[in-house]
Amino acid sequence: MIMKQKITHLLSFFLLVISTVTYAHNFKKNDKIVFIGNSITHAGSYHNVLRTFLATRYQKDITVLNKGISGDVTDQVLARLEVDILIEKPTVAFVMLGMNDVQRNTYTDTPTAWQLKQQQDALARYKKQTEKLVNLLLDQKIEVILFTPTIFDESPSIQKANNKGVNAALGKCRDHVKSMASKYTLEVVDFYSIMSEVNTDQQAKAPDFTIVGADRIHPGATGHFVMGYQLVNTITKDNREVANLTINAKKEKVTANLNCSIKNLTASNKSVAFQLEENSLPFPIKYFDQKGVALVPFKENLNQETLRIEGLKKGEYTLKIDNQEIGIFTNDAFANGIQLAELATPQLRQAEKIGQLSKEIMRLQNKIRDLRMVDYTIFKIYDSKMTIEERKALATKKLEEYNDMSISWHKYFTKLLKEYVKNIDNEGTMKTDIQNIRQLVFKVAKPIPHNYSIGKVMVQ
Repeated sequence: MIMKQKITHLLSFFLLVISTVTYAHNFKKNDKIVFIGNSITHAGSYHNVLRTFLATRYQKDITVLNKGISGDVTDQVLARLEVDILIEKPTVAFVMLGMNDVQRNTYTDTPTAWQLKQQQDALARYKKQTEKLVNLLLDQKIEVILFTPTIFDESPSIQKANNKGVNAALGKCRDHVKSMASKYTLEVVDFYSIMSEVNTDQQAKAPDFTIVGADRIHPGATGHFVMGYQLVNTITKDNREVANLTINAKKEKVTANLNCSIKNLTASNKSVAFQLEENSLPFPIKYFDQKGVALVPFKENLNQETLRIEGLKKGEYTLKIDNQEIGIFTNDAFANGIQLAELATPQLRQAEKIGQLSKEIMRLQNKIRDLRMVDYTIFKIYDSKMTIEERKALATKKLEEYNDMSISWHKYFTKLLKEYVKNIDNEGTMKTDIQNIRQLVFKVAKPIPHNYSIGKVMVQ
């Protein structure tokens, strides 16, 4: 009986340990992150939130690669896995699939028996093939982080034809993703739930609101920022604050400092001066969708840069950084904490350069993904043996064929083919530009010490 109790307690302990596992994503220098997905990744911007966050928060040389292809289902990802993804030798893979796998066109108000069978088969294949993909990535010693699919908005206020039942099918995909994560001890970033919550909340106030686009499928910039927030908020376990410094001016003493180092402190109850070097930069919010910023607590949870000065005499004080006036604040405001991330500081200007450069990397990567979509989706070519001239000739031939037929995605494919002929010669240059910009990003992100002064405003 005693032995049985001991075993029971031991099992309970192990279950407790398993249930409280936390995932520490201490991204390392030279890590290479790939985002695997469909059009929501291919033409999206949520991955740029992570790219910019990593550059400003950690200043490590980390590569973030967009590996989405519009229209892809899991089978197509498996077909290009070797030549498009594993060839990059990634250390971390983010995976989001499902929106196309569920076969949205089989969902109608009155589905036939054949359509219902297609829906069941599609979900079964999605489950089988996503698990195959995860195993192939894990076999390569790649850290895998799973994303649930985003939502299909079935709101009646959207004019686009509705496929009722698709969102419930995506909910089943979400459940499968969470089940795989449990099976393989992987982390999940749940886009489905946060987008459902935001959509429901906002539509209660404005029925025509949608977190995705007018096509019910593709999030715009607002939705992508919400996704980016959910991603960063889920995987960031440490360094959630930019910096946090508290000084007791009366005692001329630092009482708290997080993610920063301070030198040359002189203080009284009327003035304070010191040199501060923060290990991180604030996040350049202005380079992202402001409607999306307003929908999530990004600033509160991930962009706090607090300067707190206690023990100042009653009155107003001027804050200067490197002799530049940042603002005038009361002693109470300083005691409560000034949020530097929201002010026009030298650190923010430094971060905004990174925001601009990250946006350019995203633009160039999207153009390269357009080239790969032509190769994989239109040409059905998964190797690089064809010369550039042969590829351009094939693109020209396909354009001629499309002039004589009506196909789905005709306008989009025609645009892609024209861009392909124009840009395929420049792919090498675009890749070089991306590398050069990446190096510049991490050069710009290097922490710089700044001189602070807080002085009492003299009443005239």
